[in-house]
Amino acid sequence: MRFRDLHANIKIRFYEMFLGNLLGNMIYPFMAIYFAQKFGAAITGILLAVNIGVGIVAGMYGGPLADRIGRRKIILAAESLRFLALIGLVIVNSPWLEMPVVTYLMMMLINIVWGISSPANEAMIVDCTTNENRPFVYSLNYWSWNVTMLIGGIVGGFFFQSYRFEIFIGAACVSLMAIGLLLFFIKETYQPTATVQQVKTGITNPFASLASYKSVLANKIFLLYCAAATLNGAIENMGFSYIGVRLAEQFGEQQLLSWQGWQLKVDGIEMYGVLSSENALLVAVLGLMIPFLIRRFREQHTLYFGIVTYTVGYALCAVLNQPWILFVAMFLATAGELIWVPVQQTVMVRLIPGESRSTYLAFNRMANSVNQMTGPLAVTVGSFVSATGMGTIFFLSGMMAIYLFTVLFRKIAADQAQAATEGSGA
Repeated sequence: MRFRDLHANIKIRFYEMFLGNLLGNMIYPFMAIYFAQKFGAAITGILLAVNIGVGIVAGMYGGPLADRIGRRKIILAAESLRFLALIGLVIVNSPWLEMPVVTYLMMMLINIVWGISSPANEAMIVDCTTNENRPFVYSLNYWSWNVTMLIGGIVGGFFFQSYRFEIFIGAACVSLMAIGLLLFFIKETYQPTATVQQVKTGITNPFASLASYKSVLANKIFLLYCAAATLNGAIENMGFSYIGVRLAEQFGEQQLLSWQGWQLKVDGIEMYGVLSSENALLVAVLGLMIPFLIRRFREQHTLYFGIVTYTVGYALCAVLNQPWILFVAMFLATAGELIWVPVQQTVMVRLIPGESRSTYLAFNRMANSVNQMTGPLAVTVGSFVSATGMGTIFFLSGMMAIYLFTVLFRKIAADQAQAATEGSGA
């Protein structure tokens, strides 16, 4: 599979989203620090929690809406509002004017339009890919996001505080470019069958959009997938949140390198930073290589192998304090994740009806938000449970995910066999 063979929408959006995510990762991770400086840590925590909640609700509204009026219209409207919000951020963070409250409101608007457009963006990817090239595209997007997070985090760490105004201008320019691409180059990939009245109802009545989720809740196989994916994804969220706290408390100061009398020692916080950097670098180096190495193996076996490798890696990171063994454990965790991510997403797509694609993807995004909550929860549980106990929790979560995926694959096979029998009988 080659990048140049992909659908034009995928290639154009890849370049545009790479630039957007690069600038976004120079901004959004550091806004918490900005708000804490302006409003205080306690209020900032509440403001950020509200922002996350608003984004989740917006996603619930945006999913069914994209199924009613099409992907491109939703993405274009959202990008236009995002551009206006970024212009607002430029104005209220300029050398002549600073308004933290308006900055927060503009950030909330960006989060709302991101929530509304995300299901449409994901659905467009599915629309423009096939079963054969979809794992490659998911791997490409995962690699792109991690690379922009690595570069953007480093650049933002050095420049956000002093050059916030200029970074906002850059983000606004990229947003304006995205609007131009959407207007003149991106093609609609889904022609909805909804009537004019249904479209109007979907836009003006959010409760009508919520009613669309009845079909998702009635799909037991998709709910089984969501449960398995939640257990699987929770391992990383729990791991990174808990491991940092544990290393800060238990790692002490240890020698990492020595050469001719020179020694490099790290404490727990520094070791956590090194492991995080290792994770990002491995994704950047291996992210596009692993999909080609695993494509010859059966999908189910590949998924299981990836989950086991990743689970063992995080379980070891939760328990061990030896620096070089931690490096090996993080390698296992990262490599395993690179293996299972594209396979799991490909499995999900096959479970989604084409006419409700955005709605299902929005529901899956809501399920993923549960994973985000497990991170802080792991820190709380870890204050009462030993490191071995937390490692066991990680391991059991992975094994339970594999069990649920096994049940899922059996149900899919049974349904396919039944459909084939009914088809031959007819």
